[in-house]
Amino acid sequence: MRNAAAVAMMLAMLGLLLVSGCGGGKEAAPGQAATKASSGAADQAPAKEFSLAEAVDAAGSCLAAALAAVGCGLALSRLGSSSVESVARQPEASGSVFTSMVVAAAMIEGGMLLAILVCIMGVMKV
Repeated sequence: MRNAAAVAMMLAMLGLLLVSGCGGGKEAAPGQAATKASSGAADQAPAKEFSLAEAVDAAGSCLAAALAAVGCGLALSRLGSSSVESVARQPEASGSVFTSMVVAAAMIEGGMLLAILVCIMGVMKV
């Protein structure tokens, strides 16, 4: 149990570092933007140029979202196996075990959704 908590904490810290530690990307200056071709492309907007730092930011945010999903899956599987084992040992307590399991699963899912939302905000630069 202690090792699983340590691994989950390290994954959360790694995801936080990936999302926040790669910043510093610069947008292209107006003079450096892609120019329109003179052959009838007057209605098209210029393509946005991405820097390496912006690409690393997006990749870090996606990796952090993946780590959050993996951590949630591990936590839910451990929760399910523990509750089934508990009901197998003491069948008369199945109602209270099920209620506790649903509340804990909702909290785990809520944390995972919040982590993924933060990662999406990191990609979108909101």
